[in-house]
Amino acid sequence: MTRPSQPRTELLFNVLPAHLRGTLALALGLAAALAGARAHAGEVEGPAGEAEGDVTVRSERGTGDAASAVARTAPATLASIREDLRGLGNPGRVEIRIVRDARDLEDAAPGRRTVPEAARAAAFPAERIVVVAASQGGEPLDVTRLVAHELAQMSLDDALGARAPGWLREGFAQLHASEFSLARARALLAMAWRGETMGLGALSAELSAADVPSRARAQSADFVAYLARRGPLPGAEASGERWPFRNFLREVAGGEDVDSAARASFGASLGALYDEWYDDLRDRYFFAPASLFSGGIWAFAALLLCLAFIRKRRQKRATLRRWEEEEAAWSASASAGREGLPTATVRNG
Repeated sequence: MTRPSQPRTELLFNVLPAHLRGTLALALGLAAALAGARAHAGEVEGPAGEAEGDVTVRSERGTGDAASAVARTAPATLASIREDLRGLGNPGRVEIRIVRDARDLEDAAPGRRTVPEAARAAAFPAERIVVVAASQGGEPLDVTRLVAHELAQMSLDDALGARAPGWLREGFAQLHASEFSLARARALLAMAWRGETMGLGALSAELSAADVPSRARAQSADFVAYLARRGPLPGAEASGERWPFRNFLREVAGGEDVDSAARASFGASLGALYDEWYDDLRDRYFFAPASLFSGGIWAFAALLLCLAFIRKRRQKRATLRRWEEEEAAWSASASAGREGLPTATVRNG
Protein backbone atom coordinates (compact mmCIF):
# COMPACT_ATOMS: atom_id res chain seq x y z
CA MET A 1 0.00 0.00 0.00
CA THR A 2 1.29 3.40 -0.93
CA ARG A 3 1.87 5.72 1.96
CA PRO A 4 0.24 9.15 1.47
CA SER A 5 2.74 11.90 0.97
CA GLN A 6 3.12 14.51 3.73
CA PRO A 7 2.99 18.24 3.05
CA ARG A 8 6.38 19.85 2.84
CA THR A 9 5.71 22.07 5.86
CA GLU A 10 4.89 18.99 7.95
CA LEU A 11 8.05 17.23 6.79
CA LEU A 12 10.10 20.31 7.66
CA PHE A 13 8.46 20.48 11.07
CA ASN A 14 9.23 16.79 11.74
CA VAL A 15 12.93 17.06 10.88
CA LEU A 16 13.46 20.10 13.11
CA PRO A 17 14.98 19.53 16.55
CA ALA A 18 12.40 19.40 19.33
CA HIS A 19 13.58 22.65 20.94
CA LEU A 20 12.95 24.56 17.67
CA ARG A 21 9.49 23.15 16.95
CA GLY A 22 7.82 25.24 19.67
CA THR A 23 9.48 28.41 18.39
CA LEU A 24 8.34 27.70 14.81
CA ALA A 25 4.77 26.97 15.95
CA LEU A 26 4.64 30.22 17.89
CA ALA A 27 5.97 32.21 14.92
CA LEU A 28 3.44 30.63 12.54
CA GLY A 29 0.62 31.37 14.99
CA LEU A 30 1.61 35.01 15.31
CA ALA A 31 1.85 35.37 11.53
CA ALA A 32 -1.62 33.91 11.11
CA ALA A 33 -3.03 36.22 13.76
CA LEU A 34 -1.47 39.27 12.15
CA ALA A 35 -2.74 38.24 8.73
CA GLY A 36 -6.23 37.81 10.11
CA ALA A 37 -6.14 41.18 11.84
CA ARG A 38 -4.97 42.84 8.64
CA ALA A 39 -7.70 41.12 6.67
CA HIS A 40 -10.33 42.52 9.05
CA ALA A 41 -8.78 45.99 9.29
CA GLY A 42 -10.82 48.50 7.36
CA GLU A 43 -13.81 46.22 6.96
CA VAL A 44 -16.96 48.20 7.57
CA GLU A 45 -20.16 46.82 8.89
CA GLY A 46 -23.57 47.23 7.38
CA PRO A 47 -25.00 50.72 7.94
CA ALA A 48 -24.12 51.64 11.50
CA GLY A 49 -26.67 54.39 11.21
CA GLU A 50 -28.48 55.69 8.19
CA ALA A 51 -28.71 59.44 8.51
CA GLU A 52 -31.59 61.48 7.34
CA GLY A 53 -31.41 62.85 3.83
CA ASP A 54 -28.76 61.66 1.42
CA VAL A 55 -26.11 60.37 3.82
CA THR A 56 -25.37 56.75 4.75
CA VAL A 57 -22.80 56.02 7.45
CA ARG A 58 -20.92 52.72 7.71
CA SER A 59 -18.26 52.12 10.32
CA GLU A 60 -15.56 49.70 11.35
CA ARG A 61 -16.08 47.89 14.62
CA GLY A 62 -15.06 50.05 17.56
CA THR A 63 -15.99 53.40 15.97
CA GLY A 64 -19.63 53.51 16.99
CA ASP A 65 -19.40 56.87 18.80
CA ALA A 66 -17.82 58.56 15.79
CA ALA A 67 -20.41 57.00 13.49
CA SER A 68 -23.26 58.26 15.65
CA ALA A 69 -21.79 61.78 15.70
CA VAL A 70 -21.41 61.79 11.91
CA ALA A 71 -24.92 60.43 11.43
CA ARG A 72 -26.25 63.34 13.53
CA THR A 73 -24.27 66.15 11.89
CA ALA A 74 -23.55 65.14 8.29
CA PRO A 75 -27.08 65.67 6.88
CA ALA A 76 -27.22 69.29 8.09
CA THR A 77 -23.67 69.88 6.84
CA LEU A 78 -24.52 68.51 3.41
CA ALA A 79 -27.71 70.60 3.29
CA SER A 80 -25.70 73.77 4.09
CA ILE A 81 -23.17 72.94 1.38
CA ARG A 82 -25.89 72.38 -1.18
CA GLU A 83 -27.53 75.67 -0.19
CA ASP A 84 -24.33 77.48 -1.22
CA LEU A 85 -24.36 75.48 -4.47
CA ARG A 86 -28.07 75.86 -5.12
CA GLY A 87 -28.96 75.36 -8.77
CA LEU A 88 -25.65 73.66 -9.56
CA GLY A 89 -26.91 70.10 -9.40
CA ASN A 90 -27.57 67.57 -6.66
CA PRO A 91 -25.02 64.75 -6.63
CA GLY A 92 -27.35 62.36 -4.77
CA ARG A 93 -26.62 59.98 -1.91
CA VAL A 94 -23.22 59.99 -0.22
CA GLU A 95 -21.72 57.09 1.70
CA ILE A 96 -19.35 57.78 4.60
CA ARG A 97 -17.04 55.00 5.80
CA ILE A 98 -15.29 55.32 9.15
CA VAL A 99 -12.21 53.28 10.07
CA ARG A 100 -10.36 53.09 13.37
CA ASP A 101 -6.95 54.32 12.19
CA ALA A 102 -5.65 56.34 9.25
CA ARG A 103 -3.48 53.38 8.21
CA ASP A 104 -6.68 51.54 7.25
CA LEU A 105 -8.05 54.15 4.84
CA GLU A 106 -6.94 52.21 1.77
CA ASP A 107 -8.64 49.05 3.02
CA ALA A 108 -11.97 50.86 3.17
CA ALA A 109 -11.48 52.79 -0.08
CA PRO A 110 -13.46 51.56 -3.09
CA GLY A 111 -11.29 49.00 -4.89
CA ARG A 112 -8.65 49.51 -2.17
CA ARG A 113 -7.50 52.56 -4.04
CA THR A 114 -4.30 54.33 -3.02
CA VAL A 115 -4.58 57.06 -0.37
CA PRO A 116 -1.81 59.60 0.44
CA GLU A 117 0.34 58.36 3.30
CA ALA A 118 -0.38 61.23 5.73
CA ALA A 119 -4.07 61.49 4.84
CA ARG A 120 -6.71 61.42 7.56
CA ALA A 121 -9.62 61.27 5.13
CA ALA A 122 -10.21 60.79 1.42
CA ALA A 123 -13.07 61.38 -1.00
CA PHE A 124 -13.91 59.36 -4.10
CA PRO A 125 -16.32 61.50 -6.15
CA ALA A 126 -17.10 58.92 -8.84
CA GLU A 127 -18.41 56.47 -6.22
CA ARG A 128 -19.82 59.20 -3.94
CA ILE A 129 -17.81 57.74 -1.02
CA VAL A 130 -15.91 59.49 1.77
CA VAL A 131 -13.52 57.46 3.93
CA VAL A 132 -12.39 58.99 7.22
CA ALA A 133 -10.24 57.81 10.14
CA ALA A 134 -11.27 58.09 13.77
CA SER A 135 -7.63 58.31 14.91
CA GLN A 136 -4.10 58.72 13.60
CA GLY A 137 -1.08 57.35 15.40
CA GLY A 138 -3.17 56.77 18.51
CA GLU A 139 -4.46 60.34 18.62
CA PRO A 140 -8.23 60.83 18.20
CA LEU A 141 -9.38 62.96 15.26
CA ASP A 142 -12.31 65.34 14.88
CA VAL A 143 -14.29 63.04 12.58
CA THR A 144 -17.25 65.37 12.03
CA ARG A 145 -15.00 68.17 10.78
CA LEU A 146 -13.03 65.85 8.54
CA VAL A 147 -16.28 64.59 7.01
CA ALA A 148 -17.54 68.15 6.49
CA HIS A 149 -14.26 69.12 4.82
CA GLU A 150 -14.38 66.20 2.38
CA LEU A 151 -18.10 66.63 1.64
CA ALA A 152 -17.58 70.32 0.83
CA GLN A 153 -14.64 69.72 -1.51
CA MET A 154 -16.39 66.84 -3.25
CA SER A 155 -19.58 68.87 -3.73
CA LEU A 156 -17.68 71.91 -5.03
CA ASP A 157 -15.78 69.71 -7.49
CA ASP A 158 -19.11 68.29 -8.71
CA ALA A 159 -20.48 71.80 -9.24
CA LEU A 160 -17.44 73.66 -10.60
CA GLY A 161 -15.17 70.91 -11.85
CA ALA A 162 -11.64 71.98 -12.76
CA ARG A 163 -12.70 75.64 -12.88
CA ALA A 164 -12.36 75.94 -9.09
CA PRO A 165 -8.85 77.17 -8.13
CA GLY A 166 -7.09 75.50 -5.24
CA TRP A 167 -7.61 78.40 -2.82
CA LEU A 168 -11.37 78.30 -3.47
CA ARG A 169 -11.58 74.51 -2.95
CA GLU A 170 -9.68 74.60 0.34
CA GLY A 171 -11.36 77.75 1.60
CA PHE A 172 -14.86 76.46 0.77
CA ALA A 173 -14.10 73.19 2.56
CA GLN A 174 -12.89 74.95 5.70
CA LEU A 175 -15.84 77.34 5.58
CA HIS A 176 -18.22 74.40 6.04
CA ALA A 177 -15.96 72.45 8.38
CA SER A 178 -15.64 75.48 10.70
CA GLU A 179 -12.00 74.58 11.13
CA PHE A 180 -9.94 76.76 13.46
CA SER A 181 -6.80 76.07 15.43
CA LEU A 182 -3.97 77.82 17.22
CA ALA A 183 -1.72 77.11 14.23
CA ARG A 184 -4.16 78.90 11.95
CA ALA A 185 -4.43 81.85 14.36
CA ARG A 186 -0.63 82.12 14.53
CA ALA A 187 -0.37 82.05 10.71
CA LEU A 188 -3.00 84.79 10.33
CA LEU A 189 -1.30 86.86 13.03
CA ALA A 190 2.02 86.61 11.14
CA MET A 191 0.27 87.72 7.94
CA ALA A 192 -1.22 90.74 9.67
CA TRP A 193 1.94 91.82 11.50
CA ARG A 194 4.65 90.86 9.00
CA GLY A 195 2.75 90.78 5.72
CA GLU A 196 3.52 87.10 5.10
CA THR A 197 0.78 86.56 2.51
CA MET A 198 0.84 84.84 -0.87
CA GLY A 199 -0.76 85.86 -4.15
CA LEU A 200 -3.74 83.74 -5.12
CA GLY A 201 -1.82 81.97 -7.89
CA ALA A 202 1.04 81.05 -5.55
CA LEU A 203 -1.52 80.03 -2.96
CA SER A 204 -3.14 77.50 -5.29
CA ALA A 205 0.30 76.13 -6.17
CA GLU A 206 1.13 75.65 -2.50
CA LEU A 207 -2.15 73.83 -1.94
CA SER A 208 -1.40 71.36 -4.71
CA ALA A 209 1.82 70.23 -3.00
CA ALA A 210 2.02 66.91 -1.20
CA ASP A 211 2.75 68.59 2.14
CA VAL A 212 0.54 71.67 2.33
CA PRO A 213 1.86 74.37 4.71
CA SER A 214 -0.56 75.51 7.38
CA ARG A 215 -0.28 79.15 6.32
CA ALA A 216 -1.64 78.28 2.86
CA ARG A 217 -4.67 76.59 4.41
CA ALA A 218 -5.13 79.48 6.83
CA GLN A 219 -4.99 82.16 4.13
CA SER A 220 -7.38 80.26 1.84
CA ALA A 221 -9.88 79.77 4.66
CA ASP A 222 -9.78 83.39 5.76
CA PHE A 223 -10.02 84.83 2.23
CA VAL A 224 -13.00 82.66 1.27
CA ALA A 225 -14.68 83.41 4.62
CA TYR A 226 -14.29 87.12 3.81
CA LEU A 227 -15.91 86.61 0.39
CA ALA A 228 -18.76 84.68 2.01
CA ARG A 229 -19.61 87.49 4.42
CA ARG A 230 -18.97 90.44 2.06
CA GLY A 231 -21.96 92.21 0.63
CA PRO A 232 -22.37 93.52 -2.93
CA LEU A 233 -20.53 96.74 -1.99
CA PRO A 234 -17.30 97.38 -0.06
CA GLY A 235 -17.85 97.60 3.68
CA ALA A 236 -21.30 95.99 3.48
CA GLU A 237 -21.97 92.70 5.20
CA ALA A 238 -23.90 90.05 3.27
CA SER A 239 -27.28 88.97 4.57
CA GLY A 240 -27.85 85.47 5.88
CA GLU A 241 -28.35 84.34 2.29
CA ARG A 242 -24.85 85.61 1.31
CA TRP A 243 -26.07 85.80 -2.26
CA PRO A 244 -22.99 87.66 -3.67
CA PHE A 245 -20.79 84.70 -2.75
CA ARG A 246 -23.29 82.16 -4.07
CA ASN A 247 -23.66 84.12 -7.28
CA PHE A 248 -19.86 84.14 -7.58
CA LEU A 249 -19.87 80.34 -7.43
CA ARG A 250 -22.64 80.16 -10.06
CA GLU A 251 -20.70 82.48 -12.37
CA VAL A 252 -17.60 80.28 -12.09
CA ALA A 253 -19.69 77.15 -12.66
CA GLY A 254 -21.16 78.80 -15.76
CA GLY A 255 -17.73 79.20 -17.32
CA GLU A 256 -16.60 82.67 -16.18
CA ASP A 257 -13.06 83.09 -14.91
CA VAL A 258 -12.79 83.98 -11.24
CA ASP A 259 -11.98 87.65 -11.88
CA SER A 260 -15.02 88.17 -14.14
CA ALA A 261 -17.19 86.26 -11.67
CA ALA A 262 -15.95 88.53 -8.86
CA ARG A 263 -16.77 91.69 -10.84
CA ALA A 264 -20.26 90.40 -11.65
CA SER A 265 -21.00 89.37 -8.05
CA PHE A 266 -19.11 91.80 -5.83
CA GLY A 267 -18.66 94.78 -8.13
CA ALA A 268 -14.88 94.57 -7.69
CA SER A 269 -11.99 92.72 -9.26
CA LEU A 270 -10.44 89.75 -7.50
CA GLY A 271 -7.32 91.85 -6.84
CA ALA A 272 -9.40 94.57 -5.18
CA LEU A 273 -11.17 91.96 -3.07
CA TYR A 274 -7.80 90.58 -2.04
CA ASP A 275 -6.70 94.05 -0.89
CA GLU A 276 -9.98 94.50 1.01
CA TRP A 277 -9.45 91.15 2.71
CA TYR A 278 -5.93 92.07 3.80
CA ASP A 279 -7.12 95.38 5.26
CA ASP A 280 -9.84 93.46 7.13
CA LEU A 281 -7.24 90.96 8.35
CA ARG A 282 -5.06 93.73 9.72
CA ASP A 283 -8.06 95.30 11.43
CA ARG A 284 -8.81 92.01 13.16
CA TYR A 285 -5.27 90.86 14.01
CA PHE A 286 -3.22 94.06 14.16
CA PHE A 287 -5.13 97.25 14.90
CA ALA A 288 -7.80 95.74 17.13
CA PRO A 289 -5.25 93.90 19.34
CA ALA A 290 -3.06 97.03 19.34
CA SER A 291 -5.96 99.19 20.49
CA LEU A 292 -6.84 96.62 23.11
CA PHE A 293 -3.21 96.60 24.21
CA SER A 294 -3.04 100.40 24.44
CA GLY A 295 -6.39 100.42 26.20
CA GLY A 296 -5.02 97.86 28.60
CA ILE A 297 -2.00 100.08 29.29
CA TRP A 298 -4.26 103.03 30.08
CA ALA A 299 -6.41 100.86 32.32
CA PHE A 300 -3.30 99.58 34.09
CA ALA A 301 -2.02 103.14 34.53
CA ALA A 302 -5.38 104.21 35.95
CA LEU A 303 -5.27 101.27 38.33
CA LEU A 304 -1.78 102.28 39.47
CA LEU A 305 -2.97 105.85 40.06
CA CYS A 306 -5.88 104.57 42.14
CA LEU A 307 -3.58 102.34 44.15
CA ALA A 308 -1.13 105.22 44.67
CA PHE A 309 -3.96 107.49 45.86
CA ILE A 310 -5.22 104.85 48.28
CA ARG A 311 -1.71 104.25 49.59
CA LYS A 312 -1.07 107.99 50.03
CA ARG A 313 -4.36 108.38 51.85
CA ARG A 314 -3.51 105.51 54.18
CA GLN A 315 -0.07 107.01 54.85
CA LYS A 316 -1.67 110.35 55.75
CA ARG A 317 -4.10 108.63 58.10
CA ALA A 318 -1.23 106.74 59.72
CA THR A 319 0.74 109.95 60.12
CA LEU A 320 -2.21 111.76 61.71
CA ARG A 321 -2.81 108.81 64.02
CA ARG A 322 0.87 108.84 65.06
CA TRP A 323 0.77 112.56 65.71
CA GLU A 324 -2.34 112.15 67.83
CA GLU A 325 -0.68 109.36 69.82
CA GLU A 326 2.48 111.41 70.29
CA GLU A 327 0.48 114.45 71.39
CA ALA A 328 -1.54 112.34 73.82
CA ALA A 329 1.66 110.85 75.23
CA TRP A 330 3.25 114.32 75.58
CA SER A 331 0.15 115.68 77.30
CA ALA A 332 0.11 112.72 79.71
CA SER A 333 3.82 113.21 80.46
CA ALA A 334 3.42 116.92 81.03
CA SER A 335 0.48 116.32 83.30
CA ALA A 336 2.46 113.79 85.35
CA GLY A 337 5.36 116.24 85.66
CA ARG A 338 3.15 118.95 87.07
CA GLU A 339 1.73 116.59 89.65
CA GLY A 340 5.25 115.76 90.97
CA LEU A 341 6.30 119.40 91.66
CA PRO A 342 6.34 120.62 95.40
CA THR A 343 3.48 122.83 96.39
CA ALA A 344 4.61 126.36 97.33
CA THR A 345 3.35 127.75 100.67
CA VAL A 346 2.66 131.44 100.75
CA ARG A 347 3.07 133.11 104.03
CA ASN A 348 1.89 136.57 104.95
CA GLY A 349 4.11 138.82 106.87
